[in-house]
Amino acid sequence: MNYDYENQATGQKEPEGMRVLVVEPWKEPYLKTISGDLKSLQREVGGLIDATYPFEDMVAIVLNGEGKLNGMMPNRGLYNEDGELYDIIAGPFLVTGFGGEEFVSLNKELAAKYMEKYKVPEMPVCINGEMAMIPIPEEVREKTALAEKEPESGKSQGSRTCQNRKIRKRSRANEGR
Repeated sequence: MNYDYENQATGQKEPEGMRVLVVEPWKEPYLKTISGDLKSLQREVGGLIDATYPFEDMVAIVLNGEGKLNGMMPNRGLYNEDGELYDIIAGPFLVTGFGGEEFVSLNKELAAKYMEKYKVPEMPVCINGEMAMIPIPEEVREKTALAEKEPESGKSQGSRTCQNRKIRKRSRANEGR
């Protein structure tokens, strides 16, 4: 498994900064080196940061504190020791090392552990009135990725056509007045 440690193979010096695991909705996690300051953390999660420490390891989950309120896409579930879902993280989040008072780089072992833990994207469902997170099948993720790669002109053309239909409907409805 390649966990993005290409610098080790080439013998290059590791870039300055903090190594974090980025976990985005509908995607597999990946390692990234960021500066580690407040602005870089906020940029990665798309807003004001908050942190939770749900594991015994010295790691933190850095997330957007207003992700649910802002309607960000559900990402991954948090589970208790019995495997029961107790919360859902909305929007992208980071797994960082935790040095007691501050966020620090993930070491290789923790990076590999949490890369594996969050490898399969999840989506929320309601089953018998209970919220649950289920894995997103690979073929669904591939179709979504292909749709995102389509040129913008095709997407905007379709939305313009839809908007034009709505405008025509409204003007026809107003004709009778």
